Amino acid sequence: MQPAQEWQIRMLLTQLYDPSQEVCELAVRVLEEACRTLETLEIVVQMRPSLDHLGDFGTVLLTRYAS
Repeated sequence: MQPAQEWQIRMLLTQLYDPSQEVCELAVRVLEEACRTLETLEIVVQMRPSLDHLGDFGTVLLTRYAS
């Protein structure tokens, strides 16, 4: 993965902690799509984001992360 792509993933992960639920939900949807590739999923796992606080809308991403 190129450095710019890794930077984008890092930025999306920071959005998971945004106070706005709308921002968090959008970040989850984009990350869920991005994590369909193994390379991106591995980077997300290496960064160890906390996903517990996302509630129901983070279930798909949490499942993909846990697998």
